[in-house]
Amino acid sequence: MNADNFATPLSSTELRNIRRQAEALRAAYLRSLFRRLAAAFSRPGAGTNGAATNGGLTAAR
Repeated sequence: MNADNFATPLSSTELRNIRRQAEALRAAYLRSLFRRLAAAFSRPGAGTNGAATNGGLTAAR
């Protein structure tokens, strides 16, 4: 087997940068998710027996 086919290990700086990027993406996703949930529950009619407007949370049918 030829050793040239294998990737070289990442440096600690590269790993640290990848972890920072992953954490930033995760934080952005969670902020977006929270905003969407908050918006869905704050719409008029969101808590009244499935009377939510388009995109709101309603009971499964």
